[in-house]
Amino acid sequence: SNVLHDWGPEKSEHILRNSHRTLESGGCLVIHEMLISTTDGRNRGGGKSEGACAKRSMPGLAERRSFPINPASAFSPSLTASCFGLHMLLYTRFGRQFYLEELTSILRKVGFKEHNISTHCIPKSCFKVVIARLD
Repeated sequence: SNVLHDWGPEKSEHILRNSHRTLESGGCLVIHEMLISTTDGRNRGGGKSEGACAKRSMPGLAERRSFPINPASAFSPSLTASCFGLHMLLYTRFGRQFYLEELTSILRKVGFKEHNISTHCIPKSCFKVVIARLD
């Protein structure tokens, strides 16, 4: 839980490769991280976000003409993750938040198959759970 954001992509790949290697057949890796996706439901690489994660974070914001915005309705998981990523950049050597697509790309690179990777949003939270299963 919340391990990968402490390391850069190379070390995270190493951690995930070792995890893949040590899993027994039928095992799964559960990753709990604050992941970034854009507010239009698209990931950095242009692919669609999965499931409920594809919904806009701040519906109706463009229609609002007055401020201040109600903080509860303006909650943006991606903005929160991005701000935390800035914090990690300032206070750690390699830490940063990953985009969902980056993480799934690393999982595929270390040997998990696309059809065995699923993403689940945690309601009213900045965090996502990514489950990678081994055949």
